[in-house]
Formats: sequence, structure tokens, C-alpha cells
Amino acid sequence: VTYKGTNQVKESKISMLVHEYELFLMHDNESISDMFTHFTTIINSLKNLGKSYPNQELQSKKKKAFVATTWDDSDPSSSEEESDEEVANIAFMAIEEENKDEVNFSFDELQDAYENLFYEYKNVCIKNKSLKKDVCSMSKEIENLKNGNRKYISEIESLKNESSY
Repeated sequence: VTYKGTNQVKESKISMLVHEYELFLMHDNESISDMFTHFTTIINSLKNLGKSYPNQELQSKKKKAFVATTWDDSDPSSSEEESDEEVANIAFMAIEEENKDEVNFSFDELQDAYENLFYEYKNVCIKNKSLKKDVCSMSKEIENLKNGNRKYISEIESLKNESSY
């Protein structure tokens, strides 16, 4: 179901999220984990709307956000270059750790997987319905066989009784 403003709403959401992405920074008193969660939420929302960025660009953006916030010029014991490298390494290690747990599927891949699962589900439902009919039919057949068995057992008993006279 679509309505007149669907594309406008989508473009507006993309525009807002791209703006958030472009201005993304780690906030003061925000943990690295929270920063990555916030960043991932923006990226996933963009992906769901059909807008995605290359992984290299995403990693670079994460590093820059982390470095920009944790930059500390007040440490006279190390050079600016060493401090920058150290912060970048910490950020890179955090990104690598996060990427181990990350699963990247495009919206289209997820949609295809969903459609395949739904197709399999429908097939299983059809087979299940057929099996239920078979079970019902077999139950009736078993009941008929039991009734026939009772009838034959009665006849056998009556024949035994007749032959014993």
C-alpha cells in the first residue's frame, strides 16, 4: 500500500539520516559501545531506505568520530603524532572487535531470504494439511478394520460354539 507522499517521506528520512551521518561525532561521556550502537543505528536505517556506504568509508568515519572526541593535547609526555596514532589504534581495535560480531546483509538479500522462507513455509503448510488428511483417512480405515476384526472374531466364536455341540 502506497500513498502520494511515500517517496517524499523516504527522501526526507534519508536526508535527515545522511545529515546525522555526516555530522556524526562521539558525544562527551559516551562509551565506545554506545557510540558504535548509535552509529550502527544510523547506518542500518539508511540501508533499510536503500542508501549505503562502502565499509572502508564507514570504518574511516568511526575512527574520525572517535579520534575527534578523544583527542587530548594536554599530555606533554607524548608527541602529537604518537597520541594520534595511539587513539587511532584504540579505535581500530574497537572497530575490529565490533566487526567480528557484525553480519552485513543488504536489504535485498534479507528480502530474498524472507521470500524463500515464506515459500518453504507455504509448502510445509500444504504438506502438513495433506498429512492431516491422510491421518484422518487412515484413522477411519483403522476403525473400519477394527470393526471388521470384531465381526470376524464374533463369527469365529460362533463357529467354535456350533462345532462344539
